[in-house]
Amino acid sequence: MIQQRASKTGLAQQLERAKGADKQRRSLINELNFTYGRLLRLLPAIITRADQDPVRDVLSEHVLLDRSIVERLEAAAIAHGIPPQPCGGGAANALMEEVRYADRSMADKRARVTAVVGSLKDVRLYLIQTWGKLIDSLEATTELAFRAEALALQQLEAEIYRALAALDGQVDEVVPVGSRHGA
Repeated sequence: MIQQRASKTGLAQQLERAKGADKQRRSLINELNFTYGRLLRLLPAIITRADQDPVRDVLSEHVLLDRSIVERLEAAAIAHGIPPQPCGGGAANALMEEVRYADRSMADKRARVTAVVGSLKDVRLYLIQTWGKLIDSLEATTELAFRAEALALQQLEAEIYRALAALDGQVDEVVPVGSRHGA
């Protein structure tokens, strides 16, 4: 009798852990989908204001990569029964507002480009970390294909971050000191 209760309690605990893991995966997928959606809305506007070829070129490439990432994320999530759903964005929303603010608030080109690249790097780091949490939440044995795809997408996100870091180092060479957005 005691052993039956213990096994029922253990089974209930396993079920609760599984539900919690599923809820966490859903939340992470929704957060990733939300963040990429916001990037895909913001980046084209930033690109149109980017006067410098390297900045425009790098961000244009990122739009293409982000579209590919979203398509792959959606396909993998749907294949595993966890289609992305709308969410409020939480921390991602705050980071995206920093990008928007950096792009719109500064008249000095160098300061604006530096702030935009810096805020985009923060968003990319957040995405790398979120991919890591999703990877950790996926079962290594039963969700192997989804885990492999998430790892590949995290690595792609890391490449995007490295491109921004390299661009950050070029800002001083690209934008002359004291140049104004309207000048």
